[in-house]
Amino acid sequence: MFYKTIIKGTFDFGKEKTFEKIYKMAAHKVENLYREAVCLDIEEAFDEEEFTFTVPRTVFNITEKYWKNTINLLEYLSQFAVVGRFYIWVIQDGQMIIKKELEPNSEKNIVQYYLKGNRWMNEGNTDKAIESYNKAIDKYAKHSMAYEKRGTINFQLKNFKDAIYDFNKSIKLYPQNGTAYFGLALALLKTGELEEAEKALEQTAKKTIPHQNIYWKARRLRGKTLFELKQYEKALKEFSLISKRRFPKDDPVHAYVKYNHFMIGRCLFEMQRLGEAVNALDKALEVNDGQNDKVSNGDILLLKGKILRELGDEKFLKVWKSAEELGNEKATNLLKAL
Repeated sequence: MFYKTIIKGTFDFGKEKTFEKIYKMAAHKVENLYREAVCLDIEEAFDEEEFTFTVPRTVFNITEKYWKNTINLLEYLSQFAVVGRFYIWVIQDGQMIIKKELEPNSEKNIVQYYLKGNRWMNEGNTDKAIESYNKAIDKYAKHSMAYEKRGTINFQLKNFKDAIYDFNKSIKLYPQNGTAYFGLALALLKTGELEEAEKALEQTAKKTIPHQNIYWKARRLRGKTLFELKQYEKALKEFSLISKRRFPKDDPVHAYVKYNHFMIGRCLFEMQRLGEAVNALDKALEVNDGQNDKVSNGDILLLKGKILRELGDEKFLKVWKSAEELGNEKATNLLKAL
């Protein structure tokens, strides 16, 4: 049996001496223990100038033996790294059946400061968390993950400029970090830097995979940002992409199905594709499983009425009255102004 496996990540060993040691030990394991039965080219993955082991997002079709050996190798390497993160996904029939995330977990001070920061962060103690991440960075200035986590806390504390600095620093140290790109985008949106935020959201989607929620969050936010930038055709592509995928009801992305159809309608309206816009809004109205917190039926009906009026369809009056019955004040004002 073959496993469709996606692997992506990096481990940084910090020092030349450690790097040389782990390089020799890993090569010995691959040759003598695993008999070359791993899916990674370690010669290509090891970087003797940066002291890292990096695998760009790569898709493999491998047997169980190769899968187990590769996981064992990555777990072994994680013991010697001072910073890094590896993602491993196994896909079967289009569904993710296995997800592993590997980070260093040794007794090294650098590692322990970072792990303590994570624990404080999970407990909601932001002061202690930042203190721990600062210590990790002081110990190792290239700690991309500590910068990412500190950026997340700064964002939560509404220190948006500091968050932007931290996320940019994390990205500079590890350009494949989709999580840092997403955090950067959120901070840029808060500071009103829409064009830069849109670029960061685009990079988020490129650095993640469709089996991650962050991928779809980035797509949705990019669509919204493009709409605000009046790039309606590009925004439409984002929302259309999301609407074509079916999400389980317990998936957080499913909560935005109604909103996505509404935004498709808004894009089509701005592009003067009025008939298609009405169809999209009707699809939004058909979604009735508690998604009115993202967009109300009143707002959808309000826009539908505007479009019908532009089309010369007298049904707009009935639609606006329905919106008014739902408490939409704008519809009430429009009806009074007729």
